[in-house]
Amino acid sequence: MKILFWNCRGIRKKRARERLKKLNLELNPDIICIVEPKIPPSQISLRTLRSLGLATSILHNNPITSIPNIWIFWKQDDPQPIVVNSSNQHITISHKGAFISFVHASSLYVTRRSLWHDLNSLNLSQQPWAIIGDFNAYRSLDEKKGGLLPQSAAMSDFNGFIDSQELVSPHNTGVNFTWSNKQAGSRRILGKLDRILVTNRWLQLFPSWSYKALSRLCSDHSPLHGFSISIPKPPNSPFKFHKMWASHPEFLPLVEASWSIYISGNPFFVLSQKLKRLKLVLKSWNKSSFGHLDTNIKSGTDSLHMLQMQLDLDPFNEALINEVLNQERHMAG
Repeated sequence: MKILFWNCRGIRKKRARERLKKLNLELNPDIICIVEPKIPPSQISLRTLRSLGLATSILHNNPITSIPNIWIFWKQDDPQPIVVNSSNQHITISHKGAFISFVHASSLYVTRRSLWHDLNSLNLSQQPWAIIGDFNAYRSLDEKKGGLLPQSAAMSDFNGFIDSQELVSPHNTGVNFTWSNKQAGSRRILGKLDRILVTNRWLQLFPSWSYKALSRLCSDHSPLHGFSISIPKPPNSPFKFHKMWASHPEFLPLVEASWSIYISGNPFFVLSQKLKRLKLVLKSWNKSSFGHLDTNIKSGTDSLHMLQMQLDLDPFNEALINEVLNQERHMAG
């Protein structure tokens, strides 16, 4: 099972919506969870969900006095997950023979105690169960750099919950500190707030399951990608039409010139051959006029990811901080 979790800190932002779309297309998750969308679910259009290959319903918690802060999406061809339990800090679902709790924990450790109590009460420690999200808690002092030290009572509560449910951290890669306050110098703070915890039964159901913390971009939190296997992208990727082509002055003359070249045969054969030739013409023109878009975007994202991983090892290196900030601005532009 492939899962994507992200504290996006506002899905109304165009950059956040675009990154979520790219992550969905690239990673093809079975389940997506975003937290802190900061808008009502009704403001997400059905057309947007269909364009992403997602079901046109959204599961969410339903706080009485505020906008739902945890949303769950799933593939349109899959059955709808079943909500087992929810609160203002989590939603627990049953899906494809397993249980998943998506967490957006309070920043107050006393309030988080109700989350640990709710999850304990589910009695899922002997089931295939994954708990995924922004826990707003640390397990040890070395999971935070800068700022005040983590509260010992908060760490004790968190570790006590993990031990009581016999949870383990699966193998993980990517950035270590999944959250940054995006400040520099003495004000800079980094922390491992986002993570995935699973039961041994989960690992039995999904062998070699692991997760990767992706680069922090468009948000101060890293997306988490959980997966069992890596499926390579086919060498002949499908043709994609880019909206920016239509505004380029060379686009329509190029299409007209290609389409006007005569091909003999029955109408269906002529149509298929003209489309095939036009696709090759547009691919070549796109590369010469705009560069290889997907490669350029991936290269920029990979560079940011590597810089953030280097910064994990030396979090107060001013030169590295400036490189990261410049790369983030470049990607945003």
